[in-house]
Amino acid sequence: MISATVWSDAYARASAVAARMGLPLIDPLRQTIGDLPDAFWAFPVGAASSDRMGAGDAENEETGQILLVLMIPVGSMSTPDALTHCQAMSAAFRAPVGNPSTPLPNGLVYDGQDFDPPDLNETGNRYAMTLRVAYRFQSALIRQAE
Repeated sequence: MISATVWSDAYARASAVAARMGLPLIDPLRQTIGDLPDAFWAFPVGAASSDRMGAGDAENEETGQILLVLMIPVGSMSTPDALTHCQAMSAAFRAPVGNPSTPLPNGLVYDGQDFDPPDLNETGNRYAMTLRVAYRFQSALIRQAE
């Protein structure tokens, strides 16, 4: 994702779910390898593209995916429990979050979702389950002072 507006909204939604599930949400740019907890949600910056709505238009549309990766130590969580975590995270991008609920920022829409199950043939000490949430964000272009 390119926009801090999208990142901030998605991070707030994911943080609320992760806290309710008792798992930390990690911003990989701020995390050091030695500080990683056992199970956690990682929130890497996802891929995005951005372009003007039309030729010469001051409106911009960014499209992309938000990535949420549930990292699970091998042998530490059952499949139904892991799927429950993923389902709760998915719901955060399909329904209002918070009490009172926080509205989406102007111009932001969450679209479809994709899910990648863990590769059980992968070597290592963690499994990764990845939820990808598609989004669209329309905003005015930021103009630099001339």
